Amino acid sequence: MRLLIVDDHPLMRMGITQLVRQEWPDAQIDEAPTIAEALQRIAAARPDLVTLDLSLPDSQGTEGANRLLRVLTGVPLLVLSLNAEAAYAARLLQMGVSGYLPKDRAPEELRVALRRLSDGGRYVTSAMADHLLGLLSGKAPDALPHEQLSAQEHRVMLLIAAGHVSPNDAHPPAWVIISCYAAISFGTLFGGWRIVKTMGQKITKLKPVGGFCAETGGAITLFLATALGVPVSTTHTITGAIVGVGSVQRPSAVRWGVAGSIVWAWIFTIPAAALMAGICYWISFVLY
Repeated sequence: MRLLIVDDHPLMRMGITQLVRQEWPDAQIDEAPTIAEALQRIAAARPDLVTLDLSLPDSQGTEGANRLLRVLTGVPLLVLSLNAEAAYAARLLQMGVSGYLPKDRAPEELRVALRRLSDGGRYVTSAMADHLLGLLSGKAPDALPHEQLSAQEHRVMLLIAAGHVSPNDAHPPAWVIISCYAAISFGTLFGGWRIVKTMGQKITKLKPVGGFCAETGGAITLFLATALGVPVSTTHTITGAIVGVGSVQRPSAVRWGVAGSIVWAWIFTIPAAALMAGICYWISFVLY
């Protein structure tokens, strides 16, 4: 077994190392005092189990766990924290960590937690288990107000507490509104008119009655797809309806080359979007 200990206290790392050696004498143990160094260790040699202290020089709170979970797919992560609140553990478990153990517990309990996670299970202390289950199920009548917040509400509370957002703000910041308006406007300016022109003129010549039939057929198709729970694109549906109207007149009335180009564009859209999303994720991972 290969264990990665992420903690900035040398005595804590030494204690965990000695405890692990008692249980797994042949274990390979790597140590990292920061999240940045932990990411380097993970890239060099993928661990089988990771322990994480939430208070580190380059991360505080759930930030460190979130950064590690991005690269630890399938690897158990045990959080060690001075915070014994069940609500804090619940948020981390919802994020994807495999176990949560307050640092005031006996060393034997850490050994039990590591053994449980190495066997593919999850772990929390028995003292917080009942309260934790109540919080996760939404049935904890004795829960404190902040423990009943959703994940999004909790993030907003943290932003308010840090002074980034005012509780009196009824609207998003002006720069967010302006950015959204600008993105929609430029998208319509550069892409919307080309779509309208292609649909109405390039695929086939539509007369008013043909346009009415295409819109009606597309709308009926969308209603049926929605009722059946089938995810369809409005653009795809209308394009098919326009091709159908043109084909009824005569097959040569449809510019099949243009229609084929549209189909190929649809086929390449999904992998292209996946590639761009992957690049954006990689950039965010490098920066943050």
